[in-house]
Amino acid sequence: MTSERWVRLYEERDYERRSYLEGEEMTTYATRFFEEVGVPETMASVGCGPAVTEFELAERFPETTFACSDVSEQVIEDNRELAAEHGLDNITFEVAALPDLDLGRTFDVVYCVATLYFVEDVEAATRSLFDHVADGGYLVVSYPTEGLREWASGLDDFEQSFFEPVLDGRNLTTAAEIESWLDASVESYWSVADADVEPETACIQK
Repeated sequence: MTSERWVRLYEERDYERRSYLEGEEMTTYATRFFEEVGVPETMASVGCGPAVTEFELAERFPETTFACSDVSEQVIEDNRELAAEHGLDNITFEVAALPDLDLGRTFDVVYCVATLYFVEDVEAATRSLFDHVADGGYLVVSYPTEGLREWASGLDDFEQSFFEPVLDGRNLTTAAEIESWLDASVESYWSVADADVEPETACIQK
C-alpha cells in the first residue's frame, strides 16, 4: 500500500524537510488565505509529513493552535522533537490516517495538501476531513485528477510507486464529484490565496 511506502521512507530518514507541493511559497499562500477568510483559532493539518509549512505558520501566527497528523510514527516523533527545540507550544503532532480519521474535535481550518493522492478511497477520506471542519470553517484539500495522472506518468519507477492509485485511475476525482459528496460549493484555494498554481486544490466552506 502507498501509506506503507511513506512509513518506510520516514523510518529510513530518507526524506527532506521541504513542502512537497509548491515549496516555500506554501506559507505565503496560506498567509494570504488567512488574510482573506480570517486567521483561524484552530487548524488541523492532515498528512503533514515534515510539516515545513505548518512550522512556519505556527511561528507566524502564535495565537493559532495547529494540530498536525500523519500516518508515520517516525515523522511525528521527528516533528515533536523539532517543535520542542524551537519552543513552539502552539503546534502538536499525532499519528492518524485517512480515510478513517478521528481527531476527536473540529477545527476552523482543516488543511490536507498533497495527501489524498495516496489514499485509495478518496470519497470516504474527503467526507471524513469535512466532518472535522467546524461550522463556518474551511476545508483546504488537494485532490487527484487526470492532470495529476499525466504528471505522475513522467516520474521514475521509484516515484511512481507512491502514485499507484493515481496512475491506475482508482482514486481520481473532480470538483463536481466533491461538491456532490459534501453538498457544498468548491472554490479554488489558489484563487483565494492569489496564487498562480495548477494542481487542483479545493477550498470548501462548511
